[in-house]
Amino acid sequence: MGVTIHYTATLKSPALLPELFDEIEELSDEAGWDLTHIGPDEVRMPDATEVQAEGFLLSMHEQMEPVNLIFDSNRQMINFAYLLGSSTGDSEQDVQNFEIVEMDAEGEIKRVTSNDSVDSQVMARWASTKTQFAGPEAHIGLCKLLQYLSGKYFKTIEVEDEGEYWQSGEAETLILKMNFLDSVMDDLELYLKTSSRLEIKNSDDMLEELKKFWSIVSRKKK
Repeated sequence: MGVTIHYTATLKSPALLPELFDEIEELSDEAGWDLTHIGPDEVRMPDATEVQAEGFLLSMHEQMEPVNLIFDSNRQMINFAYLLGSSTGDSEQDVQNFEIVEMDAEGEIKRVTSNDSVDSQVMARWASTKTQFAGPEAHIGLCKLLQYLSGKYFKTIEVEDEGEYWQSGEAETLILKMNFLDSVMDDLELYLKTSSRLEIKNSDDMLEELKKFWSIVSRKKK
């Protein structure tokens, strides 16, 4: 839970990769960011093709997830989380029981998406960076970095910003969403500590507790 930026990109040319790496290293030195070099590694994709992946994980803030700047030999971004799974041969097993459960404002299940409906090839190309705990300034900083890299290095970029700053360039909605989720997470922690259920034995029990909790949150919002 928490505001997250999802993104994928394609480089203009493989020849730009060393220049991109050099500039990211320079920016990191100036800003005090941590940089972890990844690869080059051979990766087997979900469609059975094999590509070489190389890049960086960029830590812009100690309370923000790393920024994924890893690309394959076809110039496309590749998700580091998938890279780990594919290198051990466990990536298919990892998503075997994968489900996305969406609930409405009343805590009722609106939609359940099973792994059968998830395109693993697409998942391998998208990266996500949660910014919730780093605050709006870090979130905006990541958006500005992606915008800069897009203009100079990327042929295409797609961004899905849960804080809506990428789409609007306005910080107000981002701040409201982050503040609301901070409050929800604080309430959830308290709720689970004081819940009448003594034991949560499985995922169904947890889902029931979350439905009850979301109903309470929804009433507080009205």
